[in-house]
Amino acid sequence: MNNLFLLLNNAKKDDLKDAIKKAINKYNQPEVKQALVEMFQGKCAYCESQIRIVDYGDIEHFCPKSKSEYTDLTFEWTNLLLSCTICNNSQHKGTNFPLDANKKPLLIDPTDEKTDIFEHLQLTWDQTVKQAWIDGVTDRGKTVVDIFDLNDKRGTRKELIRDRSKKVKTMLVVFKMATSETIDDSTRKDAINLLKESCNIEEPYLAFALFYILPFLAHHFQDLDAINFLKQVGQRSPSYSQFARINQLPD
Repeated sequence: MNNLFLLLNNAKKDDLKDAIKKAINKYNQPEVKQALVEMFQGKCAYCESQIRIVDYGDIEHFCPKSKSEYTDLTFEWTNLLLSCTICNNSQHKGTNFPLDANKKPLLIDPTDEKTDIFEHLQLTWDQTVKQAWIDGVTDRGKTVVDIFDLNDKRGTRKELIRDRSKKVKTMLVVFKMATSETIDDSTRKDAINLLKESCNIEEPYLAFALFYILPFLAHHFQDLDAINFLKQVGQRSPSYSQFARINQLPD
C-alpha cells in the first residue's frame, strides 16, 4: 500500500488530481478485495456474518477516509477491513467514528491485538426467547453494539439476529447431543465433529463457539486442536483466558 503514497507524494501539484485518480484505481483492483476476503474468511469484520455467499462485501476503512484527520490512512493496509454493506452503511458505521474524551476511538478495530475484545463485549444465549445477544459491558463495548445495532434495538438487523440465533441454537442442540448419556457412540462422534466444525475460523459467529463450545472440547474431551486454539485466543484476550480456565489445561 505504501507505493500508493509514493505515487501521490511524487506528483507535481498540477497533476495531483490525476495522481489521486490513479491511486484510487489501483486501490480498487480486485486483488485488494480478494486479500481482505481471505484475511477475514469471507466474513464481516464487525458482525461476523458470512457475506460472500450473497454479496461481494465492502472494503471498509476503520478510520474513515472522509475525515481529514485520517486521510493519510486512506491506503494504509492496517486501516482496511472487510465489511458487509449493512455494517458499512450510513445507518450504522458509515462515517460514524465516535471518540472518547482523550480523542481515542470508542469503536474497536477487530484486528487490534492490543485490545481485549472480550473485556468489552459479553455474549449470551437467552433460552427464554431463543436469541443470541451481544451486550456491551464498557463504554467501548456499548458503542460497538449501538453503532452496528447488533441486538436490533433500532430495528435494522432483524436478519442478523435471526441468522445468528439460528446458528447458535443449532450449536447448542448439537452440544446437548454430544453430552447426552442416551445416544450411541457413533452419533456422539458425529455430534463432536459438528462441534469442532463450528469452531473453524471460517465459520460465522465464531465468537459464540469460542464461548460455548471450544472450552468444552478442550476440557471435557481433551481435544488437542481445541486446546491449541483455546490457548491462541487466550494469548490475545486475558479475559477469555480466565473464563476458559486455560491455566487448567495441560502444557
